[in-house]
Amino acid sequence: MNQQLLFFVDEGGFDDFTPLFVSLGFDVDFEDSQRKAVKLAKKNTYQVLVAEFIYNPEFRDRVSNIESLLATLEGHSP
Repeated sequence: MNQQLLFFVDEGGFDDFTPLFVSLGFDVDFEDSQRKAVKLAKKNTYQVLVAEFIYNPEFRDRVSNIESLLATLEGHSP
């Protein structure tokens, strides 16, 4: 059984690594929407997260684009 990998890209700007992840034996879910990525994280169990990290000190209640996703994964994945 393949391991589940969530690949989240918010703004992009780099290559799509999905073929690489698949060749390494992962079942890949790709998402470019924060809300949809959180929804997937609630529905599925992921062993690996690959995410684009964007630091922004101007966010009011968090410092990056992936904090909500990480919090969801913390409660729903190993």
